Amino acid sequence: MGKVFKRTYVIQSIDEGHMTGLQASLELGLSVRQVRRLISTYRQEGAVGLVHGNHGKPSPLRLSTELEQQIVALIKQQFRDYNTLHLRQELQVQFAISISYTSLYRLRQRARLLSPRTRRTPKHRSRREPKQTAGAMLQTDASTHDWLEGRGPHLSLVVYIDDATNEIVGAVFREQEDATGYMLVLRDICLKQGIPLSIYADCHTIFQSPAKPTIEQTLKGEKPLTQFGRALKQLDVRLIPALSPQAKGRVERLFETLQDRLVKFLRSHNICTCQEANLLLPTYLASHNALFMHPPVLEDVSYRPWPDGLDPDDIFCFQYQRTVANDNTITFDGHYLQIRPGLSAEAIPMHGLMCACTCKVIFLFTTRTS
Repeated sequence: MGKVFKRTYVIQSIDEGHMTGLQASLELGLSVRQVRRLISTYRQEGAVGLVHGNHGKPSPLRLSTELEQQIVALIKQQFRDYNTLHLRQELQVQFAISISYTSLYRLRQRARLLSPRTRRTPKHRSRREPKQTAGAMLQTDASTHDWLEGRGPHLSLVVYIDDATNEIVGAVFREQEDATGYMLVLRDICLKQGIPLSIYADCHTIFQSPAKPTIEQTLKGEKPLTQFGRALKQLDVRLIPALSPQAKGRVERLFETLQDRLVKFLRSHNICTCQEANLLLPTYLASHNALFMHPPVLEDVSYRPWPDGLDPDDIFCFQYQRTVANDNTITFDGHYLQIRPGLSAEAIPMHGLMCACTCKVIFLFTTRTS
């Protein structure tokens, strides 16, 4: 009622000659024409006429008691651990219940069923502007998490996200974070969308080799390469190391969303194994990208087409340098492998020698000199 009292006081002041119409319009935030209408109403009906006709009446847009009770019941039964935005979307998709974010937030407050996610005040950081074209840079990382909520083993989710569009361009569940997972997803991206210009990753030994450079590498100004780094070099893709989690904040924030939404998606389909999760993952990625993907600043595309005649299996593989012993054998992973005569390089099936490896293994041979 404070607004009504102020309006009444100002209109009375005008009527008594203590204030002009222009002064009243500035005081009330109304046009002079609207102030004149209020003066006319006041002189005809008195102070009662200044009260809005809808004052004290319930809003015609308010939720019915039955609908509020239905939403509260759904939160308690199915969506207790959903944040408000996610809950609003699920109510619309699954039950055709349309409700604004604010109304749903207030309803949760009244029912004391608040969102489980609390937000802390972010620290002040310098913002890096995203790339302007799709394919200019992909951010990648893996998150080991209880994605199946105890229905199966802890899995590692390897993800690539486009820095310019927020599109998840590739992902796969693995039993653990490994170079094979990163290679398999990147192989799929390169063949379907094209070769990106750069990849932004952390300093994990999958990307950065901990080995010391050899004398030859030191003289050439080169650094030791991991298997993943060697593949990127062959494709002329720049590997950018992130020195902190905040540096690659886009993919870090993505995992916060996935650990909230993807977990519930897998739960709703009763997924219990890594294989089942990978079969269902494309369905989730399509819906996720539809919600969070946005167009790049520029329409140009920086993905490069895959070169004709280049076998992807020769790039996305594991290559090892080995010296052939006098009995034409090499050692690898504690095993002796027999080499066929007259070969300088050979791809050898490694079943049982490299755990969960589905990439080709290539050995480059050198002959031992006496």
